[in-house]
Amino acid sequence: AQVTLTPLPASPGERSVAFAFDGELFFGAEADLARHFEAVEQAAQGEVVEVVLCLRRGRNADAAFLLLLKKTAEALRERGVAVALVN
Repeated sequence: AQVTLTPLPASPGERSVAFAFDGELFFGAEADLARHFEAVEQAAQGEVVEVVLCLRRGRNADAAFLLLLKKTAEALRERGVAVALVN
């Protein structure tokens, strides 16, 4: 199972970063998902106050995905960065 993470364009001066997930969001892609969530955390540095994750093209989210999402959101929240999920 393959899942990709694509950075979405931001407006100049915007203090958020956005990414789109595409593919299977389940235990079979857990290694890829963990790597992608690590990239999200790395991108949320400096002046960033919000991370937007677009799940429109993600499919079959399961407990493995939700656990990684929860861990990432908690880590970002500790740094004062909000996480928004959009479709």
